Amino acid sequence: MLDSNRKKITTIQSAIFISTIILGMGVLTLPRNVTEDTQGQDGWISVILATLILLFMGWLITRLNRYYPDKTFFQYSQVIFGKWIGNLANLIFIAYLLVTAGYELRGMAEVTRFYLLPMTPPAITISLMVFAGIYLMTGGIVAIARVFEILLPITLFFFFVVLSTSFTVFEWRNMMPVMGMGVEPVIKGIHGSALTLSGYEFMLVLNAFMQRKHEAFKAITTGIVVPALFYVIIVIVVVGGLGPDQTVTLTFPTIEVIRSYELTGIFFERYEVFLLAVWLMQIFATYVGMQYVFCLGLSQMTGKNIRYFIYGASPIIFFISFLPEDINEFFALGTILVHIELVVVFIIVPAALVIAWIRNRRSKQHHPSKRRST
Repeated sequence: MLDSNRKKITTIQSAIFISTIILGMGVLTLPRNVTEDTQGQDGWISVILATLILLFMGWLITRLNRYYPDKTFFQYSQVIFGKWIGNLANLIFIAYLLVTAGYELRGMAEVTRFYLLPMTPPAITISLMVFAGIYLMTGGIVAIARVFEILLPITLFFFFVVLSTSFTVFEWRNMMPVMGMGVEPVIKGIHGSALTLSGYEFMLVLNAFMQRKHEAFKAITTGIVVPALFYVIIVIVVVGGLGPDQTVTLTFPTIEVIRSYELTGIFFERYEVFLLAVWLMQIFATYVGMQYVFCLGLSQMTGKNIRYFIYGASPIIFFISFLPEDINEFFALGTILVHIELVVVFIIVPAALVIAWIRNRRSKQHHPSKRRST
């Protein structure tokens, strides 16, 4: 029993895993995206509404996993949909993971080039991340979860410290009036907020590795709520500090609001550099999670050792990271990717849940003894 538990992750680690995946590029871009959609200062309300919707979708995922508690989505999708449709669903999921891993690396390289290392070629910074990622991924999902368990609290602590000091430039008038343009802009903002909160779908895979599978909903709820709360604070601080009009014109408004003020007596004059260094660790963790689950899916679909795919996928992801020619194509790719993820969660998952429920009902009708034993 002890040996088997060493290959599994705890409920807290599962929640941290999901939070880590969600806290990616959205930290820097969410205020601009949601303010663009709402055309005003009510983006924080859209984030809250999007969180409620995603909590419901998370509940559907945990209900689906209960029918196949010891299998990942890559394994039970073929049982539910059949070989061909199941493999198609798997391919959609792993294609999303593959390209998103490259997307995260490219985002890391762009921010590093803009604010930290303007003379360093992006290929160098991406290569370092890829090599470090390979080393971590070969340790397996338990090793990855333990690293996430260390990195996430550090990231949240320093982000909250820096954002709390950002209230020196905060102006309440930038946030008023609440819902002054009505409900429709807030509803439109849900779209951009949901895109940024993607990552909860990893519970389709993590559930099979949990020690206490009955706590899966607790894990996914915590994994969504923690970054969502963080995102709400970010939107309020950035829009309140810069104003809606200026927020939509900036590529990375979160960094700009931090650079817009100074604190006397602080040892670091440009402490946004220190913040970015912490954020780079978070992006690294997000990239590792994406690539590992991608490789796990291929391994379970083909029956081959996962290490072959870890080594083989790395140069492909490196190449994908350079597909966008500029920052506009980069953001366009991100929107496309998360729409693919929404197909997985809002179409494939509900369809799989309905089919699994119907098959379970039929099985109980044909085998009454199973119904009595349950």
